[in-house]
Amino acid sequence: MRKLVWLVLPFLLLGCASPSPFAGVKNLYEAKGTSIVCFGDSITLGAGASTGQDYPTLLEQMVKLPVKNLGESGDTTETALLRVGDILKLDPRIVIVELGGNDYLRRMAVPDTFKNLRLIIDEIQRQKAVVVLVLMPLGSDYESGYKKLAREKGCVLIASLMSDIFDNQNLMADQLHPNSRGYQKMAEEIGRVLNGLLAEMNP
Repeated sequence: MRKLVWLVLPFLLLGCASPSPFAGVKNLYEAKGTSIVCFGDSITLGAGASTGQDYPTLLEQMVKLPVKNLGESGDTTETALLRVGDILKLDPRIVIVELGGNDYLRRMAVPDTFKNLRLIIDEIQRQKAVVVLVLMPLGSDYESGYKKLAREKGCVLIASLMSDIFDNQNLMADQLHPNSRGYQKMAEEIGRVLNGLLAEMNP
């Protein structure tokens, strides 16, 4: 199984030393919010997991801030864009964005998916929060789109976590959703990234 790859783009370059792996992340030192918000579709909501085993609930046990679950089953990037105001009401310091799977299933145009994601990220960053973007393994066009978007917007990109889970049937409840063990893996790996990120941010 491949190791988790998480990237901070565009500032993490092969062979180039940096004072921090998070250098260049937008709002890294400006973010003052009091919560971590998980914003996404049924995977964020926790479909396929036992009660209390969704990744945001598990993540809250691993980080020092309250974690809020704003997952919505069936959400596309288009419908999620209408809910961005719900994030901003929760005083976010970090927002984890996990979206794109339903766009793929509904055959939405790939450029439209990333246009919507860009608008979502813009709204979050205007509130001085840091965005962590989860790459969904939906094909090469999507993969390049997530990476380009993270570079443009100064997001933390978690790049291979979901493909590692989707490739392991022991971590899946069905073809689309992790099981409780899969969500545990999500929480552990995202928690590892967030703890490093929080240590770098202003107290």
